[in-house]
Amino acid sequence: MNTIEQLIEGCRKEKRTSQLTLYQQFARRLYITCLQIIGNSTEAEEAMQDSFLKIFTRIGQYQPGQCFEAWMHRIAVHTAIDYVRKKHRIG
Repeated sequence: MNTIEQLIEGCRKEKRTSQLTLYQQFARRLYITCLQIIGNSTEAEEAMQDSFLKIFTRIGQYQPGQCFEAWMHRIAVHTAIDYVRKKHRIG
């Protein structure tokens, strides 16, 4: 079984298996976070997917010693808030 540190290192090296494992481990939690903020399952799914894209592209910004789950959660929260803001601007 991969530890979080091993998964992070694999994601930094852009290993698809590490990215998939990380996604499978945390997708449900991040989806629920997005759903609580957005309130719409389709948009929450999109926000969760966008969150993972940001996580994978910004993984180099993660500093060891930080709580990785909190770091990912913060990205998901900000992504979901952006979806709500965008919806209110359009609507």
